[in-house]
Amino acid sequence: KPYVLFRHFSWILGSVTVYVKYDRLYAAFADRDLKVHSFASGFELKPGEWSNVTIAFDQKKLTFRVNGKSRSYKIALVPLYFKPAIFGGHTKQEFGLPPNANFYSGLLRKFEIRHNAEEQ
Repeated sequence: KPYVLFRHFSWILGSVTVYVKYDRLYAAFADRDLKVHSFASGFELKPGEWSNVTIAFDQKKLTFRVNGKSRSYKIALVPLYFKPAIFGGHTKQEFGLPPNANFYSGLLRKFEIRHNAEEQ
């Protein structure tokens, strides 16, 4: 069953959702026209194993980094609203969340959000 890792806490334009479906990492973003853009990271998060996950968005590209390997996708989508964000997220179905998604319920060692940060 899919689960939400992180969600920009907005049910309106600019919402960003990071979720796992069938052990694969995805992100979804709603643009100004309410079109949902989904990005399959190509990375697997194996159940029961620790993973180091970093997601960066600089308004030019969305970068997924899992356990030291990274993949980037060029996008030019600018969020319309900046709102609070939630680890685990809400499960309202709008903006790219798979049906029947749950909240994240595993362990978390470290969580960090940085604005205007350089990629490391």
